[in-house]
Amino acid sequence: MKKSIFYRFLLSFLLVAPSYLHAKGEVTHINSHREVSTSTSYVITGKGGTANGNYTWQGDNLVIDSFVYNGITYDYTVKADKVIIRRAGNAITTGERCALFAEATSQGSRTLKPDYPRLGSTDNCDMAAVMGGNVINRGVLDLFHNDASGYDSAKNIERVDFIFSGGVTTPLDPAELSQTGVVATEKSGNNDVLVAAILSLDANGDPASYGPAVRIYHNGAGSNTKYAYGMTNISYPITFLANEKNPPQNYVYKVGESTETLGMVFVDMEALGLSAGQTWYGFSYFSPDIGDNSPNAKGQITLNKDPVNYQSFPQDTDQSIEYGDADVYGGVGGYFVKTTLSNITGSAYKDDNKNTTFDSSEAGLANIQVTLYKDNNGDQTLQASDTQLATVDTDSTGQYSLVGLSNGNYLVKIDDTDNDIPSAYTLSTSNIIAVAINNASQSSLDFPFISDKPTLLINKTASHSDNTVQPGSQIIYTITVTNNGTEDATGVKVIDVLSTSVTYVSDDSGGTYDYTTGLWNVGSIPQGEAKELNITVTVN
Repeated sequence: MKKSIFYRFLLSFLLVAPSYLHAKGEVTHINSHREVSTSTSYVITGKGGTANGNYTWQGDNLVIDSFVYNGITYDYTVKADKVIIRRAGNAITTGERCALFAEATSQGSRTLKPDYPRLGSTDNCDMAAVMGGNVINRGVLDLFHNDASGYDSAKNIERVDFIFSGGVTTPLDPAELSQTGVVATEKSGNNDVLVAAILSLDANGDPASYGPAVRIYHNGAGSNTKYAYGMTNISYPITFLANEKNPPQNYVYKVGESTETLGMVFVDMEALGLSAGQTWYGFSYFSPDIGDNSPNAKGQITLNKDPVNYQSFPQDTDQSIEYGDADVYGGVGGYFVKTTLSNITGSAYKDDNKNTTFDSSEAGLANIQVTLYKDNNGDQTLQASDTQLATVDTDSTGQYSLVGLSNGNYLVKIDDTDNDIPSAYTLSTSNIIAVAINNASQSSLDFPFISDKPTLLINKTASHSDNTVQPGSQIIYTITVTNNGTEDATGVKVIDVLSTSVTYVSDDSGGTYDYTTGLWNVGSIPQGEAKELNITVTVN
């Protein structure tokens, strides 16, 4: 009888276990490295318990490079240039309350390994920066929790947007859609979340439409039609931290601790409802309380709220596994592509020093259209017979990305007449770059734009009261400097040495002109404006 029960149990396990083992998207391994960053220290007093004391964030960041899913390595290829947290004030909390978790040096410690994600010039922490970066030993705590349940982590967050402001492309080959995608992360893989692709942006650069939503289930709850977190190779002691429910919201302090293994799930382009060669604009996270719990074969669910109108979402999301409890660590704000696929990336930028190299101090140009063509005859020249494949814009940093390309010859063309190019800036190279893809990505395919330096025009006139100039006559020299350039001029200096046939009397410079050397320190001249100096002399 006992043996019969055992076999029945074993058979039940064998029937159920494969459903878990083969859930969609389970990531098993994260490749990472350590980077040193800025350290931060502060003291918390008046909170009581383990919250009081000295806090140190060491700046020892654990950074994601890639991950492994189904034996395939996926690279962190494109980073979202905007991460925006959408908040709706509720009865529990207002402002920009922050709740985090971070790797601790040991259990019970208030010494945290990563750097402190400071929110601008405040002491508050930046949850958007935590999710948008590639640091995985810190994350946000109970992302969508906004009611009074559970311990003190309630916030007012309804949606998180990871935006590629210029758009990025899906692979051109439909067979490769399953080899590119985005991820969801959870510090223990035990809390659900929704993810959906952004299909378009409005005039303000905010999401205007979405593809189908995919529900991510907690580890062990997946199946061949359900996405679920896989448990990875990364584990560490964790400290939970939060700050005040209402402004002013300053440094975070300890509210709990644990030791946990990180979970991650990969969601491919097919599940997100995208087609080959499509331009898309990022993705968003939502609480599952705006959708149902019945995924189709692709893992997609039906929403009962308009995902664009986050103000309509439930503002009392509880701290449960299914809804508000998702603990999202960093490294999620990217587009992940199978290592063996190739990409083209580059930038449009202001080439200030005119060396045709994109230097770190130079500004990128946003919203400039870039088009990809297949160079069908391989002549490196755009012909009517060449096939247009995709169009994107440069993002807010000036970068463009064309993702998932097969081997072949391509042409990348920038619209050098785009209305978003600043006035007086012109492209200093060809507007077409020919590139061959052969099992390797091509980066730094850049387009430098230059402008003329400020054009300064100098004019000098002389006036006198006598009909003829003779000894003792008084002359007024007027020097005018006009900025006809394309930008403000700074540090302008003019030298005009007086003739030995005249004697200096006075000037109206207010002390910026030295008649002994002839140097006039003009200073700054705004674009389109002029400055004038009048010097009075007598004839010897």
